[in-house]
Amino acid sequence: MPACAFAAANPFNQLPPDPISIHGRALAFALALALVNTALFGTAPALRASRVDLSTFLKSRGAGQGACAGSGRNALVVMEIALSLVLLTGTAVVTRALLKLMSAPLGFRPEHVEVTTLTLPGDRYSTDHERLIGFYNQVLERIGGLPGVQSASLTTVGPMVGGQRTTMAVAGRPAPPANETPRFEQQIITPRFFDVLSTPVLRGRSFTDLDTEASPQVAIVNQTVARNEFAGTDPVGQQIRLGSDGPWRTIVGVTGTVRTIFYNTLVAKEPLEIYVPARQAPKAGFNPVSQNVWLLTRTERPRTLTEVRGQVDAVDKTVPVGEMKTMERVVSDATGQPRLRTMLLGGFAVLALLLSAIGVYGLIAQNTAQRTSEIGIRMALGAGSGDVLRMVIRQGISIAAVGVGVGVAGALALGRVLSAYLYGVSATDLAAYGIVGALVGRDWPRTAFAAAWLGPVKR
Repeated sequence: MPACAFAAANPFNQLPPDPISIHGRALAFALALALVNTALFGTAPALRASRVDLSTFLKSRGAGQGACAGSGRNALVVMEIALSLVLLTGTAVVTRALLKLMSAPLGFRPEHVEVTTLTLPGDRYSTDHERLIGFYNQVLERIGGLPGVQSASLTTVGPMVGGQRTTMAVAGRPAPPANETPRFEQQIITPRFFDVLSTPVLRGRSFTDLDTEASPQVAIVNQTVARNEFAGTDPVGQQIRLGSDGPWRTIVGVTGTVRTIFYNTLVAKEPLEIYVPARQAPKAGFNPVSQNVWLLTRTERPRTLTEVRGQVDAVDKTVPVGEMKTMERVVSDATGQPRLRTMLLGGFAVLALLLSAIGVYGLIAQNTAQRTSEIGIRMALGAGSGDVLRMVIRQGISIAAVGVGVGVAGALALGRVLSAYLYGVSATDLAAYGIVGALVGRDWPRTAFAAAWLGPVKR
């Protein structure tokens, strides 16, 4: 029933389409695990209780009995506190990374931009570049003529995904080694691509309809390439070659960097992006694997799928048109599952914090109850209730402090592992540790005080 309710809610539209059900093997594993845990943590105390010698128990009552049991309970509470601290810190670090990722500049304006895919039949467009460019031009002309459409463009790469990996040689510099790992990303676009995304052209110019097969080969690099590869010089006018056998191209512009987000992760980067006009890319202008191109439109009002499909069908009825999405939804989908996982992790962290607080409370209450006779003697000898209360609370806080110390060490180790997979956070993110410290500092001292005040000390 809970699975059905969760599936119906589907908060981020990220759940699988198949019905969610409990698998028999998963249920059997859970039952077996429960039985093993019961045997491990229930049998030993039961056996110990069954072998209690009443005479010895009465003689040792109030005289430090159960030292081993007390040490075992202390160790369990320390582990509980440490694990809850690790989980809380992990949640805080992941949440910080998610917030930073969602607030990071994208390098474009997603408002009023719509995205859809066109799946091109390989037998018609994979080898006929003229037919491909003709299809591009006709589709863009028809889409651009729709009411409210300000600009439209086609690209071989989906939004925020990153281009095809390649190498880059610069004229006048030594050629890159033949075995160099491709680290530049090539994206094939049609004119007005940067107008659609409102990505600024910082230097030089954008592509135009005059950049054809017969004109000089050109390229545009983003600001990251300009900063990393042409520091101290102007990239515009430089000659570059993509791949080992590509033509030499002149850089005619530098644009802002469009950030790449790895879908369903908390990792983002500023790619080394190089843009090439579609008319000058006969080999790379068509993706033989996915056969998809992305149609981007900036429009004053939302376009319907029927409108777009009608314009594409007028050019080629064999080209399927994918779902229409706003760019805001594309950006949201890129972080959908991380948001869901962060919420679930946060829920488990709160539960762990609650369980650890219950553990501290139970431990102090149990220890206080076992020391009733000792407390009575201390008070008979002149100790005030405040002195006894501080003694009991000090014991609980010392145990919590050990758990916190172990938890901080574990959290630092976890942070070093997570920081490589998270955006904008380090292993020692002070804000994350500050949030966890505030929660722990407020929770466990109050718990210790409540356990002592409500227990035998109050009586």
